[in-house]
Amino acid sequence: MEKIPYLNPHKHTEFIGGVMVPPGEAREIDPTHHPKYRAAEAESVQAEPTHIVDVLLAGTSAAILSALPSLAIEDVELLGELEQDRAARKEVLAAVAERLLEHAAAEHDTTLQGGTGEAGGEQLGDKQGGEGGEAPGGEAAETATPAKAAKK
Repeated sequence: MEKIPYLNPHKHTEFIGGVMVPPGEAREIDPTHHPKYRAAEAESVQAEPTHIVDVLLAGTSAAILSALPSLAIEDVELLGELEQDRAARKEVLAAVAERLLEHAAAEHDTTLQGGTGEAGGEQLGDKQGGEGGEAPGGEAAETATPAKAAKK
């Protein structure tokens, strides 16, 4: 911790934190030994943990755009909300919107594929089987629609 000057205003010598301060003179002392030191103020001066989104918003657009792919989707949503309220930089908002759309599309693909997240697999036309062109559920192949297939 940096030392601060202390001027002794009294008519007698003072000892502040092991430092002798003669009357009318100044000496550098540790601020925690100063008579008017308040521990609560010193603790509040300490930096609180800062969220990554706050750090990014304080930076440049380029810094935000380079960090965007590595952010969690919740942080991307928060970044978009705060950017709209603050600077509203078009390139940042466009990149946030694109990332959210990509995430939504990936989530949508995962739910359509049975939650596996794997691409490929059997297509609806590949599921036709049995006699008379029936689908595995017993419906005629031409009436099996993606909506009906998803309900199965």
